[in-house]
Amino acid sequence: MGDILPASESVIERADVSSGKALADHRGSRWVRMFNTLGVLGKDPVLYALGGATLVVGLFTGRERLVRAAVGELASVLLADSIKLGIKKGVTRSRPQELIDEGTYRRHSGGSDFKRDKSFPSGHAARCMAAALGIARFHPGVGKLCLAAGALSAFSRILKGRHWPSDMIAGSVIGWGSEAMVGRLLRMPVAAQLTRKLCRKFG
Repeated sequence: MGDILPASESVIERADVSSGKALADHRGSRWVRMFNTLGVLGKDPVLYALGGATLVVGLFTGRERLVRAAVGELASVLLADSIKLGIKKGVTRSRPQELIDEGTYRRHSGGSDFKRDKSFPSGHAARCMAAALGIARFHPGVGKLCLAAGALSAFSRILKGRHWPSDMIAGSVIGWGSEAMVGRLLRMPVAAQLTRKLCRKFG
């Protein structure tokens, strides 16, 4: 690793890159490829579809908690995605697969137009954390299952060589912060009143 990373890089980053490479070294094995199918759970179309379907069911069955959970999931994922995109525009970091395949590693300020340089932070981790916590706020039992599924989905991205461990940590923090902000809004009395009106109108 010393001939790839500059001597100025921190011990933490060296450990991050070393562990990420070690985890992704077996990305071609059959069990890893099977595990990587979980990555689809963190894709934005899947999470938006899940939230949208849940919202429709909640509205037409008059279940206010379900509606608020759906709104929380959708808004949290949207906010997390927006923050993630903003950070990616200011950071260039190559992905583990490039280090494994080509022996190169880059990290510096300033964004990149190339997807291979947009490793930090992980959008999968940000979206999964935001969605799971948004659901857990109103349905804790289901939320725990979503957290577990989200964690597996995010971890699969490391095994696939798409992200470093620190990318996942940063993405999870973004997701947690996004849901916390949305959650504060949903706890306001006006949110409950609006939800009740919508359920009465459609239910």
